[in-house]
Amino acid sequence: MANPDFSKLGEIFAGLHSHKNKSSLSICHNDTNPKNYLVDKNGKYFMIDFSDWTFDYPEKDLIHFLMFRCSIYSHKKLKLASELFLNSYQKKQDINPIIWKKFYHEIEIKFDERRKRFNKEEILASNILKSNRSFLKNVF
Repeated sequence: MANPDFSKLGEIFAGLHSHKNKSSLSICHNDTNPKNYLVDKNGKYFMIDFSDWTFDYPEKDLIHFLMFRCSIYSHKKLKLASELFLNSYQKKQDINPIIWKKFYHEIEIKFDERRKRFNKEEILASNILKSNRSFLKNVF
């Protein structure tokens, strides 16, 4: 998916996160690598590879999903993608800014550890990556 429809992706995340356990935690995908989203010829989106799923705060899943884009998008493109994705999501599900802030740093550390473990190089220059991550941290 060279040019994903972030509004549609926001919708499928909202649908996934609507399924909660008795503790009100949502089903979370957890492996939000861009390769785990497919689109068919009719424009319908699908999530695949649920081997790491868990019940958790949906904000963690959303941060992780956007964290991948921090590494590959310009600042302008990240802002637009984030806006489309989060606005679409919020039409169906709430996002708790306190939870977002509470877990952002933890997700960032786990993301970086996983990238190192799988020998994935970041594409963008470090100053753009830092700017993108700062934006994402403070989006709420």
